[in-house]
Amino acid sequence: MRELDADKRFALHRNTGAGDKAFARGRTSPSSKRRAGTREREKYGAVLEATMGAIARCRHPIVAMIHGVCVGGGLEVITQCDLRICGASSRFGIPIKNLGLVVGYGEMQG
Repeated sequence: MRELDADKRFALHRNTGAGDKAFARGRTSPSSKRRAGTREREKYGAVLEATMGAIARCRHPIVAMIHGVCVGGGLEVITQCDLRICGASSRFGIPIKNLGLVVGYGEMQG
């Protein structure tokens, strides 16, 4: 994202899913259970927060074109985009609530 931000040839960025079934179908990583309560969790959080911040600070407008399912990290990504365009099939969710977790404030700042 930082490289795209620095490239002055762009007028905007368009984010899409790989197909028309999902923007981001989400998945709880098996490694996320290992990260709980460890330094790895803190490192992961710092990387995630830096990534979301890079999207939010990008000089070019970012448009999320959402078809199908958009959950978990994908939902966090679209909160940082400047414009979100949804299709009739779009569905949203935050499955980490099922793990007793919440989305971090720093990840949701735009």
